[in-house]
Amino acid sequence: MSKMIRTAGHVAALATALFLASCSSGSNTPPAKRHDFTIGWSIYAGWMPWPYAQQAGIVKKWADKYGIKIDVVQVNDYVESVNQYNAGKFDGVAVTNMDALTIPAAGGKDTSAIIVGDYSDGNDGVLLKGADKLAAIKGRQVYLVELSVSHYLLARALDTVGMKPSDVRTVNTSDADIVGAFGSPDVTAAVAWNPQLSVMKAQPNTHQVFSSADIPGEILDLLVVDTKTLNANPDLGKASLDALAEIMNGNRMIEYFGLSKLNLTTEMVVPLFGLIGRLPFPADRVEEHLKELKARDAIVEKNKKLKAKTAIKKKQINLRNNK
Repeated sequence: MSKMIRTAGHVAALATALFLASCSSGSNTPPAKRHDFTIGWSIYAGWMPWPYAQQAGIVKKWADKYGIKIDVVQVNDYVESVNQYNAGKFDGVAVTNMDALTIPAAGGKDTSAIIVGDYSDGNDGVLLKGADKLAAIKGRQVYLVELSVSHYLLARALDTVGMKPSDVRTVNTSDADIVGAFGSPDVTAAVAWNPQLSVMKAQPNTHQVFSSADIPGEILDLLVVDTKTLNANPDLGKASLDALAEIMNGNRMIEYFGLSKLNLTTEMVVPLFGLIGRLPFPADRVEEHLKELKARDAIVEKNKKLKAKTAIKKKQINLRNNK
């Protein structure tokens, strides 16, 4: 699971603090004022609110408010999404804190973290086949996205049992390919993140022997943007922050999990929050929101009954007309 940063105020405080912190120093080239921007993202549990915000019109709503346009673009390969940001194709990208340092900053790209969405609390894990102890990893080939957050997690895991990175051999595997690779009988060790991690854990005789829950707060999921672009276009940061704040505010998060679109009940939805940590509301508002959800459940059930009655009446009318 990942622990979400919930309240708008908390997000704003973090964003304001991180707005000023860049990963590397930039040039003195005057930045340009712009209207159109592109944010890249890849498949990971903590970043799924972004495509939802795009599809639900939340990103457009806040971009329109600030007189700009923001496109949220999916890239199937995580490292490739960061590389495209580094090359200037994206103005911002969803990335972990260590990968923001090892790719853009190492390449000399001045980058600012404007949003800390969550920290990984079990969404990243080390898997072994045929063993339930981390020590059994010694000498194995470990499949992972090399030089990424997965490599970091592996190094931290090895350190907890007195091992060094040289005690294993890593095999570079993209996040788009790692599920398929782990399905091979010859592959007995891997590091991955959700949702791929959950699929891989379901394979027979597979055990999770270490996860980000063992190093809480170390793996941060960020939205970063090019610092020069942000300095010239602060509305990009404001619109992004406001969009995330709306997603994390009450019923918008419920909609993200499909309650309003799929007619799910509270009892079905609330357990899903275990995937991301606590309910996405301030503690003193949980009961209030649960009451609202139960009220919505009642409406859903009432609508189902009305539809059923309507269908019966239509059938009766059709039968009369056919006589």
